[in-house]
Amino acid sequence: MFKLNHPNNSVFALTGMLLFFYLLNCLMPMAFGDDYLYAFVWQGKPMYVPLTEDAIKVNTWYDLAISQLSFYFTWSGRIVNNTLAQLFAWGGKNTFNICNALVCTLLVMEIYWCIHKGNVSLTFKPDMLCWIFFVFWAFTPRFPSVVLWLVGAFHYLWPAFFLLAFLLPYEHKYYFSQDMFVSNYKFSLGMLFLGLIAGCTNENSVCWIIFILVIYLFYINKKEPGTQIWMFAGLMGLIIGYAFLMLSPGNYARLISVHGHDWFNRERLFRNLFSFAQVLVWQFILWFFCLHSLATLQRTINAGVKINEKKYEYLAKDVSLVKALGIVGIG
Repeated sequence: MFKLNHPNNSVFALTGMLLFFYLLNCLMPMAFGDDYLYAFVWQGKPMYVPLTEDAIKVNTWYDLAISQLSFYFTWSGRIVNNTLAQLFAWGGKNTFNICNALVCTLLVMEIYWCIHKGNVSLTFKPDMLCWIFFVFWAFTPRFPSVVLWLVGAFHYLWPAFFLLAFLLPYEHKYYFSQDMFVSNYKFSLGMLFLGLIAGCTNENSVCWIIFILVIYLFYINKKEPGTQIWMFAGLMGLIIGYAFLMLSPGNYARLISVHGHDWFNRERLFRNLFSFAQVLVWQFILWFFCLHSLATLQRTINAGVKINEKKYEYLAKDVSLVKALGIVGIG
């Protein structure tokens, strides 16, 4: 009889998702805007200024390196995003279709692992995978632009994939504090490198991840002195990557090219301060509920542990009593 949650069905579910995402990527054409521009060595001009006649198409690793230097100093600090976008614009749409479909499927798996407290395993519940897939597909704003569009995918989808991969070890450590990760230098270097990649991807998300990780590491180091070195190595990599992103000369150059040299006038300043105040209020409300929920969850976990310990004590007494009476023979 067919059982929905049979372990073998997860293979069919993941394979179906992979093929579905691949089909969608194949149906999505290359865009005439950013996809076209990213196929050429970046000329250091605003995005909507036409290319000159001497524009050079990216055909070698040297072209790619020169283009990324131009990006970093004239337009954007998103080193990872821009490098991948130009690499796949050079490699062709077919290669992108396969790799992007694979990343979409892996992202579904990462979300599944996050739901299960960072416990990474290849044992899945097919119905849960299908629900995650449906929510990801149905409720992602502007799904074609965020997930299927070549340049858009590297600026939105792939950063989410890198950031969740980076956070999974920390989440697992939070829920299973007694579990010991591989504490050698190779794992620490791997977390440092992954932090560098994740930190260079998104200006809005990474700053809050750094903020919450600093609080978490302060808390766990105070509670359990001798925190494993990989946790600090990952955070350091994330901070360094974020610094490369935010301190890019291209960010300032892009600001001037879009808004001109009078971007810091009084009218714009007051308008931005008002917008910042609104965002700050909403962020405060959001973080209050998030931190309150985490604290409530921690208290619930601690209470559950105490209840289970009491149950085990009662059970041990009952077993001892049964042994003493000779009703059952154990061992």
